[in-house]
Amino acid sequence: MKSCRLPVLCLLMLLVLALPQCKKSSDSAKSVDLPGDWVQTNGPGNGLVGCVAVIGDNILAGVNGRGMYFTADIGTSWLCDTTAIPNNSTVTAIVPVNDTTVYSISDRLYRSYNKGVKWKAIAGISTTTVSLAVNGSLIVTGTLGTGGISISQDGGMNWTSFTPTTGSYRNAVAILGQDIFDGTSGAGIFYTHDFGQHWEAVNTGLGSLEVHCLTASGSSLYAGTSKGLYSSPDNGQNWNPLNNGLPTDLKVACIAINGSSILIGNTNGIWYSSNMGLSWASVIGNLPVTDIRSLALSGSSFIAGTTAGLFVSNYQGQLWSLKGIPVTTVKSMCTSIPIVFAAAELNTSGVYTTSDHGASWRLLRPQLTARNIATLAFGGGILVAGTDSGVFISQNQGLLWSRRSDGLTNTDVRSVGMIGAHWFAGTYNGGFFRSDDYGNTWNKLSTGVPDNIYVYSIFCQGSTIFAGTYYGGLLISRDLGQTWQINNQMPSNTVISSFASSGSTIYAGTFIGVYKSDDEGQTWLATTLENQVVYSMLIVDNYIFAGVKTWSMYGTTINGSRWWQFCTGLPYMTTVTSLATDGTLIFAGTQGLGIWTHRLR
Repeated sequence: MKSCRLPVLCLLMLLVLALPQCKKSSDSAKSVDLPGDWVQTNGPGNGLVGCVAVIGDNILAGVNGRGMYFTADIGTSWLCDTTAIPNNSTVTAIVPVNDTTVYSISDRLYRSYNKGVKWKAIAGISTTTVSLAVNGSLIVTGTLGTGGISISQDGGMNWTSFTPTTGSYRNAVAILGQDIFDGTSGAGIFYTHDFGQHWEAVNTGLGSLEVHCLTASGSSLYAGTSKGLYSSPDNGQNWNPLNNGLPTDLKVACIAINGSSILIGNTNGIWYSSNMGLSWASVIGNLPVTDIRSLALSGSSFIAGTTAGLFVSNYQGQLWSLKGIPVTTVKSMCTSIPIVFAAAELNTSGVYTTSDHGASWRLLRPQLTARNIATLAFGGGILVAGTDSGVFISQNQGLLWSRRSDGLTNTDVRSVGMIGAHWFAGTYNGGFFRSDDYGNTWNKLSTGVPDNIYVYSIFCQGSTIFAGTYYGGLLISRDLGQTWQINNQMPSNTVISSFASSGSTIYAGTFIGVYKSDDEGQTWLATTLENQVVYSMLIVDNYIFAGVKTWSMYGTTINGSRWWQFCTGLPYMTTVTSLATDGTLIFAGTQGLGIWTHRLR
């Protein structure tokens, strides 16, 4: 829900620290006098984590389209160095080589001498590079497509490219001593002992020529294929299956090895062996997403990079915790105090919840299969999600979901509102709908409502419903949605994005500023917060807050005449897309920076 009523791209980006941060006005104490600054939470951690690694006490994670992050406290806080690796890049491989040195690839080849805290670009690489192996000054990269592999014998200064086989579209590389191995798609594994001058196929005993991942550990090689996991103790000359206890023909997409422990994963889960692959057990546990893209082992901890964030288990995979990398856009929030629900997206969309003031977040995904969750609302003990697949509801705070979209001729729902059993759903260019039975059935509204209108926000007060549209003005119904009228005092040349109220006074956030009505929406006047794209509104205690594009947050007091910037601690040029409160803190959902909190008192 785009309205709020009472009932990181990292935690401390080094680049952001070099930019001016948002400051309170010197007169701000007259209007917004709350203690402390804004503090970033460690979530929601939605984002495809394509690669993970452990070096010393640091966990490194590459988030698709968001660059490289590290944590020294097992995900309580995340940092990134944007002075080297671009924060809009996709890191496809991370390779530690000792206790302090680690390499990674995204748009270039990078090296860090301090556990991934600071990086330096050392070589240009193909834009299709997806795999990396390092041993001393010997560096090997593999590509997608038919580009083959590239080899550098001098730490990345000079490179030579090779194509061990034709037709491959994936090249997974590994180094054992000075021998180089190339796992391909459809032709198996190739080996060279003279830095690429001569290649030999080494597939004896390999159950599949479709190789998805390849790694070296100790004196052995391990190959993840479309038909299970195989190991070779003799430089690939012979391969032995390690599939006892695994599903038949299991595709192995990623591998992590630490001593005698092995983790493997794919789009359907994770399996663990404590005895070098002699036996296996599924360790998906309570993990809410099974699409595993990367794995790592750190002592007794399992680390899983998924399509919906990074998860860590200290209980051999039976209990998993989300360790959010705060790079998401938070579209909507709602509360059942003290619980806060947030709809967040990056590579995927999900509903997250916190009950400890944002200290930890949990992903709620069972049965909620929508690609885009646009809005949330809570009322009468029911959590409602408006999505691109219709309306979903949960009666147990998101543990289980059911779809309620019978009668919705347009299921791209962007806004929802609730008055008892009467529910309202605004769609993307598909009209406005009402349900009189808690969302079980829906009917399209027609009296006074344009047929293809885009209802961007809904606000309910008493029996009155306000529908803010996308360049279609403000629609008001005072009879539970039976009839509707357009309020001509609200500009129609803008988007009405959000609402908040205090008694009979209603505030409307628009893409040209905040408007105010003192007579329950009969008449509207512009406030002094003008020429700002307002995404969210919140009233709490004696304060009114407006989350805006680029300039983050403004606040004023009830009946105040002047708005003040209220954003100390927020990075420069932050966009606040949603607001909520748990009674103790204000929660600010942002565009690409997760959720931040501020004390109320």
